[in-house]
Amino acid sequence: MKKKYLLFIIIIGIVLISSTSAIHAGKIINLGNITMEIPNELNGELRNTNDSSYYRNISDTKTVFNIYLYNSYSSNYVKLVGFWINRGEVEHVTVAGHPALLVKGSSGDRGNFTYLFFESDSNIVMINLPNSNNVTPAAESMVASTPPGIYTDKQFYELMDKTSFDYTYYNQMQDLIDASYESGYHGGYYGGYNDGTPKGIFSRLFWSIGL
Repeated sequence: MKKKYLLFIIIIGIVLISSTSAIHAGKIINLGNITMEIPNELNGELRNTNDSSYYRNISDTKTVFNIYLYNSYSSNYVKLVGFWINRGEVEHVTVAGHPALLVKGSSGDRGNFTYLFFESDSNIVMINLPNSNNVTPAAESMVASTPPGIYTDKQFYELMDKTSFDYTYYNQMQDLIDASYESGYHGGYYGGYNDGTPKGIFSRLFWSIGL
């Protein structure tokens, strides 16, 4: 009788373990030079470039999600990461052993959403999941599936602060360039710039170096 009971318990345990594994099973994607396990329902497009990678689905703006990875401190990184850091409510968190930055946002179309930034094997990764205002179990599971980070908490948050500062500086320079360009514009019969060259000092500088 005891043997039958023990056998029954073992079978139940195997069924429960199998069911749990099926629930949490996901698919592995190669995001740049790291792998990440994501939920099966997050179907998206995977792209890898020299300095960044992304996996995203933007077919429905109300349920948009995306995952970005940057392996270098590029202007694209500053523009994207800096934009969100400066836009929302920022919170320092620890997720699956990684120091992370949680940015909370909301909009009329999308409702609540979060952007989670963390570092994995020297890469900065951003996960965005819709319909959330905190670290979701899905996001935590994805972070846990990545390689460990090599930055200390201090190094990571200093990099996030630098990104925020550089993005603010970038916007200020853009405002100066735009103002310079407008000040060089002249009217007349045809208007505009007859020789195709901006007349403002900042816009001439950036125009001359191809920016």
